[in-house]
Amino acid sequence: MKNIIEFPKVFISYACGTKDYQAKVLSFATNLINDGIDVVLDQWSLKEENDTYAFMK
Repeated sequence: MKNIIEFPKVFISYACGTKDYQAKVLSFATNLINDGIDVVLDQWSLKEENDTYAFMK
């Protein structure tokens, strides 16, 4: 039997604020990835033509 390591996956939900705040969210997400956590973040995954509400489901 093989040991399978599954990494946690998180979706980061946040209020859009200033560019400085969005940069902090991006930095936080990057830190999580560096710690081995799979991150879903709209700044990386949501395309302009996508439905925002469907993306969040």
